Amino acid sequence: MVTGSTTGERAGQQHLAHVVFIAGAAAVGGFLFGYDSSNINGAVIGIRQHFEVGEGITGLTVSSALIGSSAGAWFGGLLSDRIGRIRTMQLAAVLFLVSAIGAMFPFAIWDLALWRVVGGIAIGVASVIGPAYIAEVAPPAYRGPFHASPEGHHDSVKRREGSHQGTRQSLGSRLKETFPRLNLAKSPSPEQTVGPI
Repeated sequence: MVTGSTTGERAGQQHLAHVVFIAGAAAVGGFLFGYDSSNINGAVIGIRQHFEVGEGITGLTVSSALIGSSAGAWFGGLLSDRIGRIRTMQLAAVLFLVSAIGAMFPFAIWDLALWRVVGGIAIGVASVIGPAYIAEVAPPAYRGPFHASPEGHHDSVKRREGSHQGTRQSLGSRLKETFPRLNLAKSPSPEQTVGPI
């Protein structure tokens, strides 16, 4: 016979697995900036030879994604307030797809730069909205591991202990709890490394 607590624990584990899946999917947006940077670095020589341009124009084309990512990060929050985080992430996904297809078939160097800007906008939006969405979908009991918020983690510790009179934990004890395999026993204090402030 299955008890009510066992059924509740299974439901909680299934819910946690679902949240981990959603958080992982949302976090992919943050990895795309590094992925894009490493891929374009491998294409610099080919871009220069194919379009017969100098180093300055090649550098401007390659770095044009940074302009787009700045704009995407700036307007991503405003857009998510207006249409919601999920719709904003879906829009970023469409921009990723369109920019990837456009960058595959550029007919001029400025065309490639334009598609790099569009991809950069998607990267900027995803890097701003992804963490906010992860924090939004994470259950309060698990916000500490999903989102690096001291207040959220403190609340989850208090809930687990079943006490509403918990005290604030130091950063080291929170790290030890979140990452139990870290050996922080020998870590020097800030006063030992920097000196008195």
